[in-house]
Amino acid sequence: MKAVVFRKGKGLVYENVPDYSLAPDEVLVKVANTGFCGSDHSLVAGGLLSDGYILGHEISGVVVEKHGVTISGIANVPGSVPVHSTWLYAHNMYYYVENLFKKGIGNFDLEDEIVKHSLVTYKGKILFAGALKAMGEK
Repeated sequence: MKAVVFRKGKGLVYENVPDYSLAPDEVLVKVANTGFCGSDHSLVAGGLLSDGYILGHEISGVVVEKHGVTISGIANVPGSVPVHSTWLYAHNMYYYVENLFKKGIGNFDLEDEIVKHSLVTYKGKILFAGALKAMGEK
């Protein structure tokens, strides 16, 4: 299949990548179009991507059946994204903060993928791998 892939020293490259092998409980959606959004740009600009990282998560696709499961729903995901970016940002921040403090103020779930990869410092220690790398620490 084709994908936009980040390659160290080259940037974004449109190339063939191996087809994904589905697990028994997974399904396949045939993507018609995908978008490159602000978060993708931030990952590239921030130097936070490893070689081979596949970008693009705003998709439109067609219904596909796999393992007896039919995928249905919004076929044009980008068309359903709010036009007003401030509204989208506000909602994203609300749900981010709600998730961040789901155990109460100051009680972060450091095993939560979103918290683990977005919390820069905690209790006087730098946790964010990108910051540690930039400072030459592990």
